[in-house]
Amino acid sequence: MNTRFLPLIALSLLPLQAQDAPASTTPEAAVAPATAEATPAGNSPLLSDPAYRSDDARLEGYLEGLKREAAQGKPEAARRLAENYLTGNHFTQARAWAQKYLDLLRAKAENGDVPSMLTLGGMYWQGGQYTPPDREEANRWFRMAADHGDVRASYILGEAYRESGQRDKSREAFAQAYRTYSDRASRDPQDLEALYWQGFMELKGEGTAANAATGLDKLNRAADAGSQWALTSLFKAYTDGDGVPADKAKAMEYARRLVDSTGDGTMAYMLACYHMNLDGTARPGEGVDEHNPDATKYLDIAAKANNPSAICHKADILRRDGKLAESLSYYRQAASMAQPQALTAAAEILLKGGEGIEQDTDLALRYLQVAVARYQDGDACRMLADFYREQGETELANHWIVQASDANCAAAMAKRGLLHLSPFSGLTWDPTLTYQWWIKGRELGDSTCQLYLNLYFFVFIPLLLILVFGLPLYLARRVIKQRGNQQEKTEV
Repeated sequence: MNTRFLPLIALSLLPLQAQDAPASTTPEAAVAPATAEATPAGNSPLLSDPAYRSDDARLEGYLEGLKREAAQGKPEAARRLAENYLTGNHFTQARAWAQKYLDLLRAKAENGDVPSMLTLGGMYWQGGQYTPPDREEANRWFRMAADHGDVRASYILGEAYRESGQRDKSREAFAQAYRTYSDRASRDPQDLEALYWQGFMELKGEGTAANAATGLDKLNRAADAGSQWALTSLFKAYTDGDGVPADKAKAMEYARRLVDSTGDGTMAYMLACYHMNLDGTARPGEGVDEHNPDATKYLDIAAKANNPSAICHKADILRRDGKLAESLSYYRQAASMAQPQALTAAAEILLKGGEGIEQDTDLALRYLQVAVARYQDGDACRMLADFYREQGETELANHWIVQASDANCAAAMAKRGLLHLSPFSGLTWDPTLTYQWWIKGRELGDSTCQLYLNLYFFVFIPLLLILVFGLPLYLARRVIKQRGNQQEKTEV
């Protein structure tokens, strides 16, 4: 799929008038669909149906508020419930709430809610944990939104038709979207949405002739008037060099303006990484500084906006600073959002305990199982292998080493190679497989695999050659010599 389409899917989730909402409107509020009419939450079977409840009383208490929102017909509440049950390893309930999320979303869309139509179109276009990829179904929802008068749906249809090779339909859809926005802008010069889309399409040359100068002018005017999407598009243009020379510093200035006006978590995290100098562009020639004041400021903003990558990064910094208990709270927060790295990091801390942290093996194992089941995380498999080896369950430990190496965990490949040299591991004895796993681990940067390869070439192979060829030759010479001695004795 063309990645240019992804921002448009995100844009489609915004209500028509929410693009340029006042700064007090949070991004989450702008994205949330309108509430559907529903029966009172207290009468809903969702609050008592065992298909939607687990036997974890603590978790159920935590999720009670979300369940009441879902019972009122709010799809986002159902989606968050599915995520929480999945993280808690309650797969039956996770599947039930995922299906409920789709049902609520479809009901709103079929009742004329355009943002829900566009959300469904985006989900079917990309595919994922809630729907399989289905371009025809995606286009059906996009066309329905366009038929309801949503101009953005016409633009998205243009992208969809272009992706599927239907160029004539694509050009027609783009042109229709551009004409509509141009008419709106001529009628109302204060229409920021129309001004933004005119500038965006002129910059891209979609629906009209490409004109970077007029496109940038309109985007900057929209940005100065408070358009969040204009700021986002200008950030991307200067980041990617799309229609303008790439300029990281200018791109980050647009990102700063967006964060200052909206508190956007994704942009705040990008700014934090920039000020940390992770790629060396903020302060060329200098190293990484994770404690740069601006980096800390924007990392905190991103974490407060519930950006899982920022939360996990903050936890990493706290852990490196020796603040283990504080880092664990952030890891657990990110783990509740099913962040793979946070799941394994929190599990590692909970398995060891210490420094004021109570050991919690059950929770640690649940985190690792979610990381494996959902992300096939190699590090989680390796940690499970280490845990079961410490428990004396060698067969189970070997199983997880196999799973970890299959999931491209380089550290597990060193052990996988050793298992193929052991006649007691339950795996095929095969020095060739040993060599192949160590080569692969070395290519992934594992120093242990490099050490084992050195031993393999300079110790194991010579010993094997001695055993295969040298020992039989030695024994043959001994036999010949003994026969010679016996013959000499006989002659004497």
